Amino acid sequence: MSIVIRFTRDSCSLNDDVLRIKPNSLNDNRVVDYSVSMKYAQIKNSANAPPSHSQNLSSTNLYKYINSLFVLISSDNYPFINIQIDAPNYPTVLLTPSLLARGDVLDAVNSMLDVIITSWPTSP
Repeated sequence: MSIVIRFTRDSCSLNDDVLRIKPNSLNDNRVVDYSVSMKYAQIKNSANAPPSHSQNLSSTNLYKYINSLFVLISSDNYPFINIQIDAPNYPTVLLTPSLLARGDVLDAVNSMLDVIITSWPTSP
């Protein structure tokens, strides 16, 4: 079970960047950190650029990462067309980057993340 955020530049899914967030380790049956991996669009793949990148983040740093990512995406000079969020127990949400600049939308995304992160199922 993971949160998947797809960043769409055009109608070809090969040009999408895909962020996947999943629980990484437990302490007393609570998730203590998360695996965050970004798979870059095929158009960026070259001898100089890795096709993906992964890191582990605490829940505090995960919030910071997601918030800074969304602020940067909403300010991008070469913007994505859509951002699709697939999260456990939520319907798929499709947003435009400009919507992420709105405080109420960013607050709603943060509330969704808060619900998932603070109560992530620890068993299948």
